[in-house]
Amino acid sequence: MGGGRGGGRKPYRNVDVEAETVFDAIRKLSMETPRRLFFAHNQVIVLSEKLAREKGIPPLLDFFDRNPQIRRDTWVVVARGNVKEIMDVPSQLEVTPAQRIMGIINNRELSSQFAITRLGDFIEMTEDPGVEPFTAIIEMIPNTAVSHVAFHPGGPGPEPPYDIKLTGTAVFRRDKLAGWLDEREARGLM
Repeated sequence: MGGGRGGGRKPYRNVDVEAETVFDAIRKLSMETPRRLFFAHNQVIVLSEKLAREKGIPPLLDFFDRNPQIRRDTWVVVARGNVKEIMDVPSQLEVTPAQRIMGIINNRELSSQFAITRLGDFIEMTEDPGVEPFTAIIEMIPNTAVSHVAFHPGGPGPEPPYDIKLTGTAVFRRDKLAGWLDEREARGLM
């Protein structure tokens, strides 16, 4: 969620809820936030590894496909590891985690090491017999440029201890996450 910048606070707030369905999660979120949830400006959807592997993605995709606010050109990535931790990694260059992820995605043509997919294409791949969906992996990695001095989010200073990176490609078999392609293997997919 976005908001005004003030007094050293982050201009956004990451909120997480647990629910059986996306609709129930949104209902819970609407009770925790004073602002109306609006999805038309979403640029990226981050799917958790656990959900994609264990429960599968059809209920999520159905919600995203039917919601008129969700654009089909929204990017889809799969988080390897904990989504909350990934979204909480501070950045010195971008204001929000989504902007940071989008910056990495927008620089993808400089490296053919991950295959990223837009929501509309991802949905079509799941519905097309003989075609298995795939998209990029995002994960938290140790920052090799880290200093041992404290980091101050939103301001100049030393690097945070972790960074986020698109590290390869998540591949699905039918509706569930089947495995990973590393950066070298992903080149063969593209």
